[in-house]
Amino acid sequence: ASKDPWYCPNCTIERHQCFVCKKDETEFAGPNHKLRRCSVFECGRFFHMQCLGDKQQMDEKRLGIFTCPRHYCKTCGEASPR
Repeated sequence: ASKDPWYCPNCTIERHQCFVCKKDETEFAGPNHKLRRCSVFECGRFFHMQCLGDKQQMDEKRLGIFTCPRHYCKTCGEASPR
């Protein structure tokens, strides 16, 4: 077995898709075309902030980090135990 780290095809070419719209930075026509990676360790999901909506953008500005919707309740904001 190889001791070299494994990288998915997207990481190898440094081109990821938004988990919501499935488009990468070059295919997305919007002011917030840059993808953001979730800051939760080992999550690995990428998103266009515009695809997530205003609440997510406000949370990121307030907290200074981006955590994807998988890790908290969208209604009350309670963190997920995962």
